[in-house]
Amino acid sequence: MVFDRVPSDLESVLTSWIEWAIAAGAEFAWFGFEGSFDFNHILTEDVGNQICGVGTSEIVALALEDDFRQGPDWGAELSDLREQLKL
Repeated sequence: MVFDRVPSDLESVLTSWIEWAIAAGAEFAWFGFEGSFDFNHILTEDVGNQICGVGTSEIVALALEDDFRQGPDWGAELSDLREQLKL
């Protein structure tokens, strides 16, 4: 799907897409900026500032604000999730 502009309900859009992926059988799903994907760096803290949403069957977490995504709490949350998923 391509948008001309960021949807005003971005939180709802990302949450529903993550939930859809999980319901379809994914163990986890995430949204990141172009270039943030590398098999060796899935949900690692060093790319955490480029990840804006992640989810499992138990949780959906979003980091839509630049300040939060750049901070240590988001990186730590991704690291914890990575450890739980045994990636």
